Amino acid sequence: MTAHADRVTENLRSLIGCSRVIASVARTLIVLVGSALALAGCEGIEWWPPADAPATPAPVAPEAPAPAEEVAPAPAAEEPAPPPLARPVPLYESGTTEGPIDADTARADGFFVLDLGEEWTPYLFTERVSDDEDPVEHAYRSTYLALARGEHPDDHHGQRAQRDKYLELFGIMPTLGLLRERFRRVRDLECAEALDLTALEEFDGFIRYTNNRAARNHARNYAVLRNQVNALVEAAGVDGPEALDSASLEPRDQRNLRDYLAQTPRVRAV
Repeated sequence: MTAHADRVTENLRSLIGCSRVIASVARTLIVLVGSALALAGCEGIEWWPPADAPATPAPVAPEAPAPAEEVAPAPAAEEPAPPPLARPVPLYESGTTEGPIDADTARADGFFVLDLGEEWTPYLFTERVSDDEDPVEHAYRSTYLALARGEHPDDHHGQRAQRDKYLELFGIMPTLGLLRERFRRVRDLECAEALDLTALEEFDGFIRYTNNRAARNHARNYAVLRNQVNALVEAAGVDGPEALDSASLEPRDQRNLRDYLAQTPRVRAV
């Protein structure tokens, strides 16, 4: 019994010692909590979230966007006006005017500039190529222009020109003013209404001057053909060369008839 009592007494002492330890720990926790509460009242320290912070609102579903309004397309911007032409000249295509172009850039654009003015001369007699060049005087230029206008200078050039009818054969082309005057003179002739221009209207070829010898040979050969064909017409008893039956003629006569009919429009036009 005495030993049992001693063990009980020792257990009680152990319990009392543990209680003291627990009480000490409790006192330490109380001090720490008190310190924390004291710090809550210091300036500069904020606690999150604050006690008076409002409650976080519930998320709100976004509203559906309003339908987009149709916007009219913006008007097309007007094209800027082209820059002015440095040297405007009319453009002719297929016999009609298509509008002005710039003579300074015409060659680069694939066009050919033809000067039809009264001051035009062949390149040989030009005094400058462009307007920004200093002119270099040509001694024959004024004579050429005078002859092209139908004038006869008081020198050997004018005297020689008076003996010739058309100076085109010598490379002096008439100006448009001279051609206009020639047409007016022909129109005002008393015999103008009686002129038969059928040969000119029906001719669709090109006639150029070669030389006098060639012209005489051509006229002589045509006269021979005409006599031979007239003989065939008389022998066949028809009204003219066109009425001859080529198939019934000899090969030589067929050739003569063919050459005569081919050359006649040119001879009549001349």
